[in-house]
Amino acid sequence: MFVANIPQSESRPHINTQNGRFYCRTNKGNQIMTYEQIKEAFLRYEERRNKLNLLYIELMSTSLIAQELVIPDDRVDRDYSLHYFDTTIITSLLPDIYGIIHDDYELLGGLLKLRIQLADLNSKISMLHSQALIPLNNVNTQIEVHNLYVRKMINDHISPLLTKVMNHLETRYEMSKPFRDSDFGIYK
Repeated sequence: MFVANIPQSESRPHINTQNGRFYCRTNKGNQIMTYEQIKEAFLRYEERRNKLNLLYIELMSTSLIAQELVIPDDRVDRDYSLHYFDTTIITSLLPDIYGIIHDDYELLGGLLKLRIQLADLNSKISMLHSQALIPLNNVNTQIEVHNLYVRKMINDHISPLLTKVMNHLETRYEMSKPFRDSDFGIYK
């Protein structure tokens, strides 16, 4: 006797092309789905796809914030950004889209690594913001060190990972930007 584990399809429900019926797998075998079951299955699929689109848009927003956090060289010792990364949407979407991406280890790993990197950088940003209220000696030096660290983290780690994850979503899940790069002039 053999036991086979057949995972649920990410694009369910499926139709049997020979008889035009939809089937669902139960502990009693394959059973013909009712109209309501078919309708509900399509709605769940669309809901998961919409959440995947929301994740893609959130990653675009994260990319824009990353660009805002990088201070130009001529102001690196005196200005700093008040922006930080909000990871709550990414965190809340992961369980909802897991049914679609559960076997996509590259995407899952990239999203988890990205969340960790964003949280680490948020901690550094929060530390600078709390210190900015305290009169300090060499404040310009501290701002410059902070800005250079933020730039390095974004350029070396966060932006490449964001690009990789977004390209993966575009390729494997057919996500696309809802606007052209030139529409806003700041999104790369």
